Amino acid sequence: MHKSEQHMEMVKNLRGIDQKEYYVPGHRTCAGCGPALCYKLVAKAAGATRSSSPTGCMYVANCSYMCTPFAMPWTHLPDTNGGAVASGIEAPTTF
Repeated sequence: MHKSEQHMEMVKNLRGIDQKEYYVPGHRTCAGCGPALCYKLVAKAAGATRSSSPTGCMYVANCSYMCTPFAMPWTHLPDTNGGAVASGIEAPTTF
């Protein structure tokens, strides 16, 4: 096991869900936007960790004018570099 791995307890009821939101309201996507809901639920499940997402409508709609709905570290990446960026985020630093 790598020392940077996290182990989270299984949520067994609604009271066990973290109440903090990591994809906060005020984003500029359409009402009922599927990707926005997906980002919100994945951010809630992952907790206070790093996130990365490719260029697309979520980047254009959410990250203009130096503001973002992410309340956690977030990296924007080109479409084809997802694996490389994620492995670089995960790699331990030895500096």
